[in-house]
Amino acid sequence: MKKTGVLMAILLSILLFSCARESKGATLLHWAAQEGYVDVLSDLLEKPSLAVNQLNEKNETALLLALKNEKPKTAALLLDKGAALDFIDSRGWNYLHWAAFTGAADLAKGFSENPALANGVNKDKNTALHLALERGHREISLSLLKLETLSNVNQQNNKGDTALHLACFKGYDDVVKLILAKKPELNLKNKRGYYAIQLAAEANHKSIVEMLIQAGADTSVIWPARDFLDLIF
Repeated sequence: MKKTGVLMAILLSILLFSCARESKGATLLHWAAQEGYVDVLSDLLEKPSLAVNQLNEKNETALLLALKNEKPKTAALLLDKGAALDFIDSRGWNYLHWAAFTGAADLAKGFSENPALANGVNKDKNTALHLALERGHREISLSLLKLETLSNVNQQNNKGDTALHLACFKGYDDVVKLILAKKPELNLKNKRGYYAIQLAAEANHKSIVEMLIQAGADTSVIWPARDFLDLIF
Protein backbone atom coordinates (compact mmCIF):
# COMPACT_ATOMS: atom_id res chain seq x y z
CA MET A 1 0.00 0.00 0.00
CA LYS A 2 1.25 3.48 -0.85
CA LYS A 3 2.15 5.88 1.93
CA THR A 4 -0.84 8.11 1.13
CA GLY A 5 -3.10 5.09 1.26
CA VAL A 6 -1.80 4.19 4.73
CA LEU A 7 -2.39 7.74 5.96
CA MET A 8 -5.88 7.68 4.52
CA ALA A 9 -6.63 4.42 6.29
CA ILE A 10 -5.37 5.84 9.59
CA LEU A 11 -7.49 8.96 9.24
CA LEU A 12 -10.57 6.91 8.38
CA SER A 13 -9.97 4.72 11.43
CA ILE A 14 -9.76 7.80 13.65
CA LEU A 15 -12.95 9.18 12.17
CA LEU A 16 -14.73 5.86 12.56
CA PHE A 17 -13.74 5.76 16.24
CA SER A 18 -14.94 9.34 16.75
CA CYS A 19 -18.25 8.63 15.04
CA ALA A 20 -18.81 5.48 17.07
CA ARG A 21 -18.07 7.25 20.36
CA GLU A 22 -19.95 10.52 19.82
CA SER A 23 -22.04 9.97 16.75
CA LYS A 24 -25.15 12.09 17.47
CA GLY A 25 -26.24 11.22 13.97
CA ALA A 26 -22.90 12.18 12.44
CA THR A 27 -21.43 10.26 9.52
CA LEU A 28 -17.84 10.04 8.35
CA LEU A 29 -18.72 12.79 5.92
CA HIS A 30 -19.64 15.13 8.78
CA TRP A 31 -16.41 14.45 10.63
CA ALA A 32 -14.13 14.77 7.62
CA ALA A 33 -15.81 18.07 6.70
CA GLN A 34 -15.56 19.62 10.14
CA GLU A 35 -11.97 18.50 10.70
CA GLY A 36 -10.85 19.79 7.30
CA TYR A 37 -9.65 16.46 5.90
CA VAL A 38 -9.93 17.32 2.20
CA ASP A 39 -8.42 14.09 0.86
CA VAL A 40 -10.57 11.91 3.11
CA LEU A 41 -13.67 13.89 2.21
CA SER A 42 -12.89 13.63 -1.49
CA ASP A 43 -12.59 9.87 -1.16
CA LEU A 44 -15.83 9.60 0.80
CA LEU A 45 -17.74 11.66 -1.73
CA GLU A 46 -17.00 9.01 -4.33
CA LYS A 47 -18.99 6.49 -2.29
CA PRO A 48 -22.66 6.45 -3.36
CA SER A 49 -23.73 5.12 0.04
CA LEU A 50 -22.92 8.45 1.75
CA ALA A 51 -25.53 11.16 1.18
CA VAL A 52 -23.90 14.58 0.89
CA ASN A 53 -26.83 16.32 2.61
CA GLN A 54 -27.38 13.89 5.48
CA LEU A 55 -28.25 15.61 8.77
CA ASN A 56 -26.88 14.98 12.26
CA GLU A 57 -29.01 15.41 15.40
CA LYS A 58 -28.46 19.19 15.37
CA ASN A 59 -29.85 19.35 11.84
CA GLU A 60 -26.37 20.11 10.47
CA THR A 61 -25.14 18.99 7.09
CA ALA A 62 -21.47 18.38 6.38
CA LEU A 63 -21.41 21.75 4.60
CA LEU A 64 -22.74 23.63 7.63
CA LEU A 65 -20.17 21.89 9.83
CA ALA A 66 -17.33 22.79 7.48
CA LEU A 67 -18.32 26.45 7.62
CA LYS A 68 -18.97 26.42 11.37
CA ASN A 69 -15.49 25.00 11.99
CA GLU A 70 -13.84 27.40 9.52
CA LYS A 71 -12.78 24.77 7.00
CA PRO A 72 -13.25 26.59 3.67
CA LYS A 73 -11.51 23.92 1.60
CA THR A 74 -13.86 21.13 2.66
CA ALA A 75 -16.81 23.53 2.30
CA ALA A 76 -15.75 24.38 -1.25
CA LEU A 77 -15.37 20.68 -2.09
CA LEU A 78 -18.85 19.91 -0.77
CA LEU A 79 -20.33 22.73 -2.83
CA ASP A 80 -18.57 21.42 -5.89
CA LYS A 81 -20.13 18.02 -5.25
CA GLY A 82 -23.65 19.43 -5.04
CA ALA A 83 -24.19 20.09 -1.33
CA ALA A 84 -27.48 21.95 -0.84
CA LEU A 85 -27.60 25.46 0.63
CA ASP A 86 -31.15 25.51 1.96
CA PHE A 87 -30.64 23.58 5.19
CA ILE A 88 -31.05 25.31 8.55
CA ASP A 89 -29.52 23.94 11.75
CA SER A 90 -31.22 23.63 15.16
CA ARG A 91 -30.22 27.21 16.06
CA GLY A 92 -31.73 28.59 12.87
CA TRP A 93 -28.38 29.20 11.18
CA ASN A 94 -28.21 28.80 7.41
CA TYR A 95 -25.28 28.58 4.99
CA LEU A 96 -24.89 32.36 4.71
CA HIS A 97 -25.09 32.90 8.48
CA TRP A 98 -22.03 30.68 8.95
CA ALA A 99 -20.15 32.13 5.97
CA ALA A 100 -20.72 35.66 7.31
CA PHE A 101 -19.88 34.72 10.91
CA THR A 102 -16.60 33.01 10.05
CA GLY A 103 -15.54 35.54 7.41
CA ALA A 104 -15.61 33.14 4.48
CA ALA A 105 -15.93 35.96 1.95
CA ASP A 106 -15.36 33.87 -1.17
CA LEU A 107 -17.98 31.34 -0.12
CA ALA A 108 -20.48 34.04 0.82
CA LYS A 109 -20.26 35.91 -2.47
CA GLY A 110 -21.37 33.17 -4.80
CA PHE A 111 -24.62 32.26 -3.11
CA SER A 112 -25.82 35.40 -1.32
CA GLU A 113 -28.27 36.32 -4.12
CA ASN A 114 -30.69 33.74 -2.70
CA PRO A 115 -33.28 35.87 -0.82
CA ALA A 116 -34.01 33.11 1.70
CA LEU A 117 -30.34 33.05 2.67
CA ALA A 118 -29.77 36.81 2.56
CA ASN A 119 -32.83 37.58 4.70
CA GLY A 120 -32.85 34.46 6.88
CA VAL A 121 -33.11 35.05 10.64
CA ASN A 122 -31.66 32.67 13.25
CA LYS A 123 -33.03 32.04 16.75
CA ASP A 124 -31.19 35.12 18.05
CA LYS A 125 -32.97 37.10 15.32
CA ASN A 126 -29.69 37.76 13.53
CA THR A 127 -29.40 37.98 9.77
CA ALA A 128 -26.13 37.20 7.99
CA LEU A 129 -25.54 40.96 7.88
CA HIS A 130 -25.80 41.24 11.68
CA LEU A 131 -23.26 38.45 12.09
CA ALA A 132 -20.81 39.89 9.56
CA LEU A 133 -20.94 43.27 11.31
CA GLU A 134 -20.66 41.85 14.82
CA ARG A 135 -17.57 39.91 13.82
CA GLY A 136 -16.01 42.82 11.97
CA HIS A 137 -16.20 41.27 8.50
CA ARG A 138 -16.57 44.53 6.61
CA GLU A 139 -16.07 43.09 3.11
CA ILE A 140 -18.90 40.60 3.56
CA SER A 141 -21.15 43.31 5.02
CA LEU A 142 -20.60 45.46 1.94
CA SER A 143 -21.24 42.53 -0.39
CA LEU A 144 -24.52 41.71 1.35
CA LEU A 145 -25.73 45.31 1.23
CA LYS A 146 -25.15 45.47 -2.52
CA LEU A 147 -27.73 42.73 -3.02
CA GLU A 148 -31.13 43.70 -4.37
CA THR A 149 -32.51 40.64 -2.58
CA LEU A 150 -31.53 42.01 0.87
CA SER A 151 -34.77 43.54 2.07
CA ASN A 152 -34.86 43.43 5.88
CA VAL A 153 -32.31 46.06 6.97
CA ASN A 154 -34.68 47.03 9.80
CA GLN A 155 -34.48 43.55 11.35
CA GLN A 156 -33.73 43.86 15.08
CA ASN A 157 -31.88 41.00 16.78
CA ASN A 158 -32.53 39.81 20.32
CA LYS A 159 -30.52 42.79 21.63
CA GLY A 160 -32.66 45.15 19.60
CA ASP A 161 -29.81 46.06 17.28
CA THR A 162 -30.34 46.66 13.58
CA ALA A 163 -27.51 46.55 11.06
CA LEU A 164 -27.45 50.35 11.32
CA HIS A 165 -26.81 50.20 15.08
CA LEU A 166 -23.88 47.84 14.55
CA ALA A 167 -22.35 49.77 11.65
CA CYS A 168 -22.62 53.05 13.59
CA PHE A 169 -20.99 51.52 16.65
CA LYS A 170 -18.16 50.07 14.54
CA GLY A 171 -17.62 53.32 12.65
CA TYR A 172 -18.04 51.76 9.22
CA ASP A 173 -18.81 54.83 7.08
CA ASP A 174 -19.05 52.85 3.84
CA VAL A 175 -21.42 50.30 5.36
CA VAL A 176 -23.64 53.03 6.84
CA LYS A 177 -23.80 54.71 3.42
CA LEU A 178 -25.08 51.51 1.80
CA ILE A 179 -27.60 50.91 4.59
CA LEU A 180 -28.95 54.44 4.20
CA ALA A 181 -29.38 53.81 0.46
CA LYS A 182 -31.93 51.12 1.41
CA LYS A 183 -34.04 53.74 3.28
CA PRO A 184 -33.97 52.15 6.75
CA GLU A 185 -35.91 53.26 9.82
CA LEU A 186 -33.47 55.70 11.45
CA ASN A 187 -34.98 56.06 14.90
CA LEU A 188 -35.27 52.55 16.28
CA LYS A 189 -34.00 51.96 19.81
CA ASN A 190 -32.15 48.82 20.87
CA LYS A 191 -32.87 47.07 24.17
CA ARG A 192 -30.33 49.26 25.97
CA GLY A 193 -32.30 52.28 24.81
CA TYR A 194 -29.81 53.48 22.21
CA TYR A 195 -30.56 54.94 18.81
CA ALA A 196 -28.03 54.33 16.02
CA ILE A 197 -27.10 58.01 15.95
CA GLN A 198 -26.32 57.91 19.67
CA LEU A 199 -23.91 55.03 19.18
CA ALA A 200 -22.12 56.93 16.42
CA ALA A 201 -22.00 60.11 18.51
CA GLU A 202 -20.70 58.41 21.66
CA ALA A 203 -17.91 56.81 19.62
CA ASN A 204 -17.22 60.22 18.00
CA HIS A 205 -17.84 58.96 14.48
CA LYS A 206 -18.63 62.45 13.19
CA SER A 207 -18.89 61.58 9.52
CA ILE A 208 -21.52 58.96 10.33
CA VAL A 209 -23.45 61.36 12.56
CA GLU A 210 -23.47 63.83 9.69
CA MET A 211 -24.80 61.20 7.26
CA LEU A 212 -27.57 60.24 9.68
CA ILE A 213 -28.59 63.86 10.24
CA GLN A 214 -28.75 64.45 6.50
CA ALA A 215 -30.90 61.33 6.17
CA GLY A 216 -33.35 62.67 8.77
CA ALA A 217 -32.34 61.02 12.05
CA ASP A 218 -33.61 62.57 15.29
CA THR A 219 -30.89 64.94 16.54
CA SER A 220 -32.52 65.54 19.94
CA VAL A 221 -31.12 62.26 21.26
CA ILE A 222 -27.46 63.10 20.54
CA TRP A 223 -25.35 63.38 23.67
CA PRO A 224 -23.17 65.30 24.35
CA ALA A 225 -24.87 67.62 21.85
CA ARG A 226 -22.24 70.34 22.23
CA ASP A 227 -19.73 68.18 20.34
CA PHE A 228 -21.98 68.12 17.26
CA LEU A 229 -23.48 71.61 17.20
CA ASP A 230 -21.80 72.35 13.87
CA LEU A 231 -23.65 69.39 12.35
CA ILE A 232 -27.02 69.95 14.02
CA PHE A 233 -27.38 73.64 13.19
